[in-house]
This record gives sequence, C-alpha cells and structure tokens, in this order.
Amino acid sequence: MQNHIVAFSGYRYFSGKVQSLAAASKILAALPTGVTVATGCCPSGLDLHIRLACAQSGQPIKVFKAVNQNPQSLRARTLSLVAASAAVFVFPRNSCPISSGSWLAVWAAVRSGLPVFVYLPSVHVSALPCLAGVIRWCLVSAPFASAVALYSPIVNQTSLFNQVQPITFEFGHLSRSPK
Repeated sequence: MQNHIVAFSGYRYFSGKVQSLAAASKILAALPTGVTVATGCCPSGLDLHIRLACAQSGQPIKVFKAVNQNPQSLRARTLSLVAASAAVFVFPRNSCPISSGSWLAVWAAVRSGLPVFVYLPSVHVSALPCLAGVIRWCLVSAPFASAVALYSPIVNQTSLFNQVQPITFEFGHLSRSPK
C-alpha cells in the first residue's frame, strides 16, 4: 500500500476536553498500516497530543510548522497541512468558525473535496456552521474507529466542471479515486 497522509487539526488548549483527546487517540490507534499522520506545530493541545501519541506508538508523522505565530503564518500552515492530506479529522473548541484554525481546516478540506470529519460531542448538528459549499452536516461513524461518532459535511457540487472526486475509505485502503 502506498503511503497516505491523514491530518489531525484541533484546539490549542485542551483543558477539560478529555473526550476529544480520547476520540483522537482511538482514531489514531485504528489507522491502517502505512498511513502517515500529519499535524501542526502547536506546543499544546491536539497537536502536542498527536505528536506524543505517534512518538509512543511509532506511527509515522509529519509536522507542519508555521514560520512564526502571526495569523498569516498559522493560516498558511493549516492550508499546507490540509493540501498534503487524503482526509482530515478536526477537533474544534466549539461550533464558532470565527478566528478558528480548526474550522479553517474544515473549510479547506471541503473546498478541496477531501473527506473531513469533525468531533464536537456535546454540539447538536443544527449548531454546526454553514460553511461555503456545505449543504448540511450528518452524524457518521469514524473511519477505522466506528465507536467514535463524528460530523461530516454533505457538500454542494458547484459546477459540472468542478466535480468532487469520490473517495475510497475502507480499512487498509485510503485513496483519492483516479481521474
């Protein structure tokens, strides 16, 4: 199997967010062999949790680093992380997309036609943001870790010339379908 990248993006500070860390750990532990994990460079929160878990398990990881901590660098890092990935798992602080790198990752994945999964355990589907291209949100089981419930967007095809390629998402196989 060729090497694929699955991104994890999330809130910087996870005090009191034990459920989110546990869900991320379950998904991470269930990833098929040969999948590389990607995350950001934040010294705390989900990024740190994913880096430590990968170091402990030996899971291959690619860390995307921001040049500095200004908003433009952080935005560029998040967009690069998503662009390099075949799927994105996002663990935002809440359902508000304003000034949120987590929701930027969701938006970028939707715009790129990538599968994206959002973990917000105490938020009703009706409270999720209306992002450009998203018709509605639905509750799904996490790929590879069916005990974890995630939200996934149903997207709008913007034109006949901008078709979203179907994604194959099965245990042991994660790939963008050939054109």
